[in-house]
Amino acid sequence: MPRHVPGYISESKLALMLGITVWGLRAWRKRNYGLPARKFGRSVFYCGEAVAEFLKEPGG
Repeated sequence: MPRHVPGYISESKLALMLGITVWGLRAWRKRNYGLPARKFGRSVFYCGEAVAEFLKEPGG
């Protein structure tokens, strides 16, 4: 299970950044809302550039 993938942010770290739970992020993915995610092994990661763009948007 990778702990760090260059250029990507882990699911748990992103949840902390957004102030929501990991379960909240999982609910977003299930509803196709928010950021696109990628799996590396069994771990879920988000592209760092996409996260930066998402946070720049109003309400992000």
